[in-house]
Amino acid sequence: MNYYNANNEDNINVKNNKGLDQVPDSPEADLKRLFNPAMVVEDTEPKQTSEQWGDLTQLLDKFQAIFSQNKYDVGCINLEPQRIHLISDLPISLRPYRNSQQESKEIQTQIEELLKAGFIRPSHSPYAAPVTLEYKKDEGKRSRLCIDYRKLNEITRKDSTPVPLIDFIIDNLTHATFFSTLDLTSGYWHIKIHEKDAEKLAFTTNFGLYKWLRLPFGWKNSPVVFQRTIRQI
Repeated sequence: MNYYNANNEDNINVKNNKGLDQVPDSPEADLKRLFNPAMVVEDTEPKQTSEQWGDLTQLLDKFQAIFSQNKYDVGCINLEPQRIHLISDLPISLRPYRNSQQESKEIQTQIEELLKAGFIRPSHSPYAAPVTLEYKKDEGKRSRLCIDYRKLNEITRKDSTPVPLIDFIIDNLTHATFFSTLDLTSGYWHIKIHEKDAEKLAFTTNFGLYKWLRLPFGWKNSPVVFQRTIRQI
């Protein structure tokens, strides 16, 4: 959730270990109480008083269990696991990409974190997509783990769930005064992959083959699956 004052913006990541459909109603009611539209001054950003910031801090402490500590600290949505439908039964298996020693070390570190979080599992799948690292702006280095699913995406049956246009969303905010957003930490990872289809999302490294138990970034239908899930909950 983002709270705005004249000179600062605080970002808070949200999670729910019990499934997003079970987030308690009380935080929303309490948050509405904190913000007073009468504080708005034309052509300036809304300001919160020190008393309100104190109330907000207490509220966040009260519900700290729903806030993630890092990108691996996420919950799991209690819905039917996602199926993967392909237009070909011929498995796609590619060799691992070559990486520098430093990059290989970074990949291995992230793989260990994913294993620890229970998002992936060692696999013997006939499918294999290569892994690489891409530049991550906020870290100033090549640290974004990317799985090259281009070949798999070519044989993935397209999901046509509509995704809302940014312009339409902005138009709906024309007369808004306060803006709050929920930043769902590692949003795709909240969605389970069906056990029978997990092997189709297998990826290969120079030190092992793994399959996803959660929805990965890079797969063709991940954005629309996520959008449909958000609408369901």
